[in-house]
Amino acid sequence: MRQLMWIGSSCMISMMVHMVLLVALGLMVSTVEMKDTGKEIVATIEERPEESLNQVLEQDMTPSKTLDVVSSAIAASGAMGVMNVSVAPQMRQDNDSQTPTEVKADPGQLNIFNTTGTMVSTDVPQGTLGEAMAQAANYADAMDRITHEIVTKLVNGNVLVIWCFDQSESMRDDREEIMKRIERVYEELGIAERGRGDAVLTSVTSYGKDHRLHTPKPTSDRAQIISAMKQIPDDPSGMEMMCQAISYAVGYHHKFATSGRRQLMCICVTDESGDPENNWNMMEQTIADCKQSRCPVYFLARESVFGYPYAHMRHIDPATKLHHWIRIDRGPETPYPEQLQIDGFTRRWDAHPSGFGPYAQTRIARQTGGIFFMLPSPEVNLVRRDSTKYAFETMRPYLPDLSNRDDYARERDKYEMRKTLWKVIVDLDPYQQDKWNVLQVRWDDWPVEPDKFVTTAKEQYVRAQKMIGYLGAAQKELERVRPGRQREESFRWRANYDLMYAQVAAYQVRLAEYCATVEEMGTKYQPPKDPTANEWHCYSVAKTKTDAKTKTQREKSLELLKAVVKDHEGTPYAARAQYEIARGFGIELRAIFDDPRRKNIKLPNL
Repeated sequence: MRQLMWIGSSCMISMMVHMVLLVALGLMVSTVEMKDTGKEIVATIEERPEESLNQVLEQDMTPSKTLDVVSSAIAASGAMGVMNVSVAPQMRQDNDSQTPTEVKADPGQLNIFNTTGTMVSTDVPQGTLGEAMAQAANYADAMDRITHEIVTKLVNGNVLVIWCFDQSESMRDDREEIMKRIERVYEELGIAERGRGDAVLTSVTSYGKDHRLHTPKPTSDRAQIISAMKQIPDDPSGMEMMCQAISYAVGYHHKFATSGRRQLMCICVTDESGDPENNWNMMEQTIADCKQSRCPVYFLARESVFGYPYAHMRHIDPATKLHHWIRIDRGPETPYPEQLQIDGFTRRWDAHPSGFGPYAQTRIARQTGGIFFMLPSPEVNLVRRDSTKYAFETMRPYLPDLSNRDDYARERDKYEMRKTLWKVIVDLDPYQQDKWNVLQVRWDDWPVEPDKFVTTAKEQYVRAQKMIGYLGAAQKELERVRPGRQREESFRWRANYDLMYAQVAAYQVRLAEYCATVEEMGTKYQPPKDPTANEWHCYSVAKTKTDAKTKTQREKSLELLKAVVKDHEGTPYAARAQYEIARGFGIELRAIFDDPRRKNIKLPNL
């Protein structure tokens, strides 16, 4: 009996040992020696399930005592660890030669995306498209992921990390915050056996109008790295040649990577998308340059504004302490804007988050095998900041298309409804130079002098009436293509139509209220009661004056906006529609004092 028990125990132990060995063999990754052939390195794209690029970074700066995602024992053995992530929405992005994959309108198909799970990190081939989107629990987890990316490369050889910093004045605080956390990355790299010594070399570059190299040659000296980062200047030009800078940095360091048999990776830290013209002209070339050097690009950057290229940053003049709002280029999240650029009276000034990174950065990260990391801290200096955070699962059907801009435009224009939406956006775009003074009415800075006020009122009344006509024509065009909206399979394009149609209807009512207020004030003008007041400003209010003429249209637009909130709940479309509802439809002019020194202050370029 004892003998049988002993044999049975032996069998059980043997089975357990073999099972452990099988699992270990399944997780093992072979180490490939990198040989310097002297030839250009050309990456090939190998398809794997498409994954999104945004990762939300939190705030904790405490260095880990062990690497959460790559333990020192695993790193020493050459096997990759297991990282628990919450897999977020997939970006619609095939190879550029293919048309974008649309998410069908059938809610039953939404389960094709995994919502949660465990991702096993493996040695993926160079040139593989960008990795999965995961929301880190805190900043420690996020910085572990940066470290993880470096250690993953270390399995196959030494690494050269290029840090590329935006020189914008608006990035000064962010650079300081990132520098504190960069020390964490290098401290944690020292925990991993493969990260010690000269296994990881670092170079520091920065860019504005031009690009600079702050490390004469790549170094492993942590003090020298931090010192180089502290030397990054503020560029007063306000220009960010991001694509040009990345191409230069990668091209310059290619020789170090080749001669030293090192793998390249570039980490770009910025709060803007970069100069639009530079992006449009150089983005695809930058992607090609990075692919050829096998250099994935990672971005530590900001969320784009919903359907809109700009954001406005608060600037406090040091001499007068007066605040100003300065425009910066931030997005949008798509190759071309998919929402109106007008707020009904003038250019948009809102900062509704899109839930995604800016198109240019996200596309570069995606195509080069990198990741877009979303900076976590709330941007308190953004005008009309909306701090809404959207649930990944809810946003899945609304993912932006990250195709090449030309491919995107061709695909968009195949559909009459989508093509018409784009035409309406362009026709009602007050940022275009030839429409600057046509598609805006005066909102603030109304004169208090009676004669000047009456003259201004007459001019603005005529302009507002014309804008009502433009919006009415746009509404008819949208109604013409409504059958295409009914056939539309993309949730995103459906939502684009729904919100735009509701806004066009609502804006006509608001402009009618504007006309009524301006006409009333112009015919019965009374100077401000406050003797210090030197301007009139318009304000949106709930009370209306034109119910006899506009009640039906107002109720219709309210119904449309409420439908957007309901049908697209938990998305930027619903948030924007709720904002439109909360604005009210009435207009009121109020007398205020605005410091005249404001007009003589020279503003910086952020």
